[in-house]
Amino acid sequence: MGNGEGSAPYAAQDAAEFSEAMRRLKERSGLTYRQLEEKAAGQGEPLPRSTLANALTGRSLPRPELLAAFVRACGEGDRAADWARARNLLADRSRTGTPPSPVAPSPPPPPSPKPGLRTAWRAARRTPALLALTALLTAAALTIATVWTPASSDRAPGTAAPPLPTGPVLLHPLSAPDLCLTDGHVPDGRYDSLVAVQRPCDEVAPQRTRLIPAGGGLYRIEWFRPDQGKGCLAARYEGPAAGLLEPQNDCGGATRLHAEHAPTHGSTAYAFRAEATHRCLTINAPATPKSRESGKSAEAVAGTEAVLTPCATRPNQLFRITKTPLPSQ
Repeated sequence: MGNGEGSAPYAAQDAAEFSEAMRRLKERSGLTYRQLEEKAAGQGEPLPRSTLANALTGRSLPRPELLAAFVRACGEGDRAADWARARNLLADRSRTGTPPSPVAPSPPPPPSPKPGLRTAWRAARRTPALLALTALLTAAALTIATVWTPASSDRAPGTAAPPLPTGPVLLHPLSAPDLCLTDGHVPDGRYDSLVAVQRPCDEVAPQRTRLIPAGGGLYRIEWFRPDQGKGCLAARYEGPAAGLLEPQNDCGGATRLHAEHAPTHGSTAYAFRAEATHRCLTINAPATPKSRESGKSAEAVAGTEAVLTPCATRPNQLFRITKTPLPSQ
């Protein structure tokens, strides 16, 4: 990778990129220098904010003890050993003059967002009245929905991708083109809050989806519901929600995604790859009694949840983008 783009330490190829990875980790934590210092002190570790600021803006590797305290204060204590290993490898290369080479990644994905950031969307329920409103609003919206078509739909692979649409969109998994990515509950009932699932497109409203630029060619998937406000999808990696994507109100801490065009699968086909990883947004496809009973492939069953899995350009990892006007338009 070598461009310091992500917060993953194994992406860094030199000290400057390692400092940039640390800055991204701080941004994701949402904490100020003072808050990091206080949190580290509460854990019995010194983390002077002036020293940390120098480490995050300098071009030399941080001291091992400073790095460990910083990573733990950011909430990634389970990855402290990975950060230390990446730092030590860069230090060894600097001493021996060994050319940079990719560090073999074995870290888990980034930590789950803090519970306090998910207040408005947590434990939301669809009532019969809301379902009735859903059908009414969506009937009008989908009647006038138009497929976003780039100017050059026969563009050759490898050339620049057309810009993503602005405004409300629908994301149709290629493995289930009649369904759309939206909010819902996991079918096994292991988690009671709304997460990303695929459901019939006429059940999406009043929830609206937008692709919000997040800098560096990255996007966040933003949802809006009149009764819940805005929420951006964030991957969860622990507890009963492990593996799921849940909307959280603080979009700054949500999962950032590369939108990677797949023109061989259609002019509007995209894969969404999580920042600094090789994991893509995927419609989960384990065989279930429901899929066997319906005779459909597992990834085509309504209610199937979205997860992040290793990218493989499969139909259940590709999404067609449909631009949808607001119901009032």
